Amino acid sequence: MDSTKYNVYQVYDDLRISRSKSRQWDALLRILQRPWFERIWVVQEVALAYQVQVRYGDEAINWDILASGMKKLHHSQDFRLWLECFHGVQLRHVQHTSLYNITRMHRFRNRVQNQGGGSYFIWRREGSRVPLLSELLTGSFYLKATDPKNHIHGLMGICRDPVEGAIHLLFHAAGVGNRVRTTSIAPMLPSWVPGWTNSQKYERLYILGELKRIKEFKARGEVEPKIKIKGGRVLSLSGVCNDVIDELGPVLFNPTLPVGEWTTDEVFLLATKYGEFWTQLKDSTRTRDPYPHIAQDQSLREAFRRTTVTDKRWFGWDISSDEFYSLFPEWEEKLESFLVEPRATFSGGGEAVYRLLQSMDRVTEQVKSSCGGRQLFITKKGYIGLCPPYALQGDLISITPGIHVPLVLRQVDIDIKRKGKGPGKKYQLVGECYVHGLMNGEAMLLGVTDREMELI
Repeated sequence: MDSTKYNVYQVYDDLRISRSKSRQWDALLRILQRPWFERIWVVQEVALAYQVQVRYGDEAINWDILASGMKKLHHSQDFRLWLECFHGVQLRHVQHTSLYNITRMHRFRNRVQNQGGGSYFIWRREGSRVPLLSELLTGSFYLKATDPKNHIHGLMGICRDPVEGAIHLLFHAAGVGNRVRTTSIAPMLPSWVPGWTNSQKYERLYILGELKRIKEFKARGEVEPKIKIKGGRVLSLSGVCNDVIDELGPVLFNPTLPVGEWTTDEVFLLATKYGEFWTQLKDSTRTRDPYPHIAQDQSLREAFRRTTVTDKRWFGWDISSDEFYSLFPEWEEKLESFLVEPRATFSGGGEAVYRLLQSMDRVTEQVKSSCGGRQLFITKKGYIGLCPPYALQGDLISITPGIHVPLVLRQVDIDIKRKGKGPGKKYQLVGECYVHGLMNGEAMLLGVTDREMELI
């Protein structure tokens, strides 16, 4: 057998009865489209039960087996590409809903059950192991509830005192830059409170349980944030606004791409937007080559590449960061082929398209994970970064003590009367952001002076 032509999926397919192939793959998709996997109440049902079985019609499966399989599907873009190209089954549309939710719920369950080695009551007494409500909320924004209040009630059974601190963790899920549209609830919410009914769905820079992400960014070091809530609606914190978003770029990946669109459509859109922003970077009067905001010499092109993956240092046990970044030039050449070739060449999938997408997958998935849903931007000082999808030109970049990533703020025309200190300003939280060259405490070297800011 020619190993270059066959992979494990094709071998498995060839050994099965032809008439059963499409039906079984379609059945997998139908199961993952069930709303049960998106209900907020399911989280504590799965986390607290000593044993969990999932029933679907007359069939039953152990939760641990189901979760193990779904985790592999969630992380196997190669398998999802193969299903789409050869069977027309689009699992990518449930990757960030059912597959994500099952994986997250299983992590919650492992944490509650003390990784299988202890009882729920022992776990409840070990305060350091019990997550904060704000932690759970940052990892459950894909889940749904008929009543928005149930986003809180549905998690209180598996968290510590919900009033206890760490409210700054909610900043990762909050902000007017993440609210898809105005609803009857959204105008009533302060900007620093997550709007669960209309929040844009994409992976945040901080995710519960992935501790490497907390350590990866240290925009203002490890100090505790100084946050106070005034009157229930105004949040006071210290920080400095040291730059302004001057030019907005495109969103490279649309996390709400319609079901009728295929991976080839998604990559074609990526190729178009990626080329557009590179041209924008070269033509901008704000940017310089080499990129001046990194200590070591780094070209503008390299700064752009690293921004699209939030300058990660770790991409798996089998590849170093230097090896990963060396893949970019070839990946960019293949990306351009989607613009050169007629789109009809890529329609319908097939062997050639599958091989092309497969060869690009290592970089594509990292760019998708980091850029999905976010806008690229250029600041007045020439920094480049990624911000919430509904950020605006003129929004401010803020570095805040105790917050691991920069925040985007929007000044509002309301003065604060501060006794003996003159008028202050109020802001709306737009959301978290990535700024290339400001993620590891560099702002501290600029002699910044913090001042009080109030978010409404």
